[in-house]
Amino acid sequence: MHRKLKVKAIQYIIIYCIVCSIIFMLCYLDLFLNDINRVAQILLINFFTFLSWIVIIIGAIDTFPKDPYSNKRVWFYFGVMTGLIAAINSLVKLINSLMY
Repeated sequence: MHRKLKVKAIQYIIIYCIVCSIIFMLCYLDLFLNDINRVAQILLINFFTFLSWIVIIIGAIDTFPKDPYSNKRVWFYFGVMTGLIAAINSLVKLINSLMY
């Protein structure tokens, strides 16, 4: 991987970790705010879960290896496809949380 791609990949990893830490903080939001609505809390958690998968998909596509026949490229395809499936799953959970 070139130096620019490594830096770009690290940036996406940091963004993903920030989004995951927001999700973790939202799980314990009711401990800090007494008047928080549980449905709103679940909606925020589902939204940021969906956002985390989108960050993974965009990061994998943006740092995709240019070598035509390499194992790295196969793993990036695998990451994008699994990210798409997980993003669709979290989008369905987000839509279901809007029904409440």
